[in-house]
Amino acid sequence: MTQPRVLVGVGGTGGWQALAWAVAYTSGINGRLTVCHVLPDDPGLDNSDRVPLTRVEIIHPGLARAVAGARDRLGGHRVAVAIRGGDPAVALADLARDADLLVIEPPRRPVASSTAYRLVERPPCPVALIRPVPDGRAAPFAGHVVVGVDSDPGSIAALEFGFAYAATFRLPLAAAHVTERQQVDYWFDETLLETSFAVEPAALELLAVEVEPWSHKYPSVPVKRAVFAGAPVDGLLRAATGARVLVVGTAGTAGSPSGAVAGRVLAHAAGPVVLVPAGKEHGKEQRP
Repeated sequence: MTQPRVLVGVGGTGGWQALAWAVAYTSGINGRLTVCHVLPDDPGLDNSDRVPLTRVEIIHPGLARAVAGARDRLGGHRVAVAIRGGDPAVALADLARDADLLVIEPPRRPVASSTAYRLVERPPCPVALIRPVPDGRAAPFAGHVVVGVDSDPGSIAALEFGFAYAATFRLPLAAAHVTERQQVDYWFDETLLETSFAVEPAALELLAVEVEPWSHKYPSVPVKRAVFAGAPVDGLLRAATGARVLVVGTAGTAGSPSGAVAGRVLAHAAGPVVLVPAGKEHGKEQRP
C-alpha cells in the first residue's frame, strides 16, 4: 500500500510552525514528508526534488537543521527535501499535484497576490494553513475537529478528511452547519444523546443525512452536530473557537459560493484550517 504523501512549504516567518504541524500529521498517518523551500530570486533552479542535506546546509542552514529534526522524528527514509526556484505558488502547486496534503503558512496579509491565496483559489490537493490553536477552553468545541457542512459537494470532501483526521488523532468531531434562518446556536451530542435546544430543527436533519455515512465508517469518532446562526463565515469561525483544526470544503474556485467562504475563512480564522477541494478526498467524490 502506498504511503500518504505530505508536502510542506517552508521559508516564511510561519514556515517552521507549518513544518512542526506537518511532521506531527505525517507521523500520525504513517506517511512520507517532502519539505519544500522555494527561492523566488533564482528562477533557474528547478527539478531539485531530492536534495542532499549537505547541499541544504549550504543554501539554508536553518532549513537543514529543521529537516534533520524531522528525520529524527520520522526516519530519514520518510523525509525528502525539494528546492525550487521561481514563483512559490507555481512551484508548490506543481509539487503538490500528487500529494495528499499541502501544508503552508497563512498569508501575512489578506491580499489576493499572496502565495496562500493563489494556492487555495485552485488547490491541487487539500491545503492546510497553520496558525496556533486559539485559546477557547470554555468554547463548546474546544479540542474538536470542526467540519463545515452543507449540501455542497465540497462538504463530502471536508467530512472525509475531518473524520479521518479525528480517527487518527483520537479527537471528537463537530459537524457545523451555518444558517441565517435561525436566531440562536444549538448542537446535538450523538454520544450523550443530548441537545442544547428544546426542539430539533430542520437543519439538524441535513446534518444527520450528511454525517451518518461517515459515522458508520469511523465509529470510534465521537460526533456532535451543530447549527450556528448567522452568515456562513461568522458562524464557522465562532464554531471553530479553540478547535484543533477547522475543515472546510471548497469548489476550488474563488468565484463560487464555497470558494468565497473558503477564502474569507482563510483570511480570518484564528487557528489551523484545512481547505479540501471537491473530489480531492482520497481520489473520490461520493459518500462511503
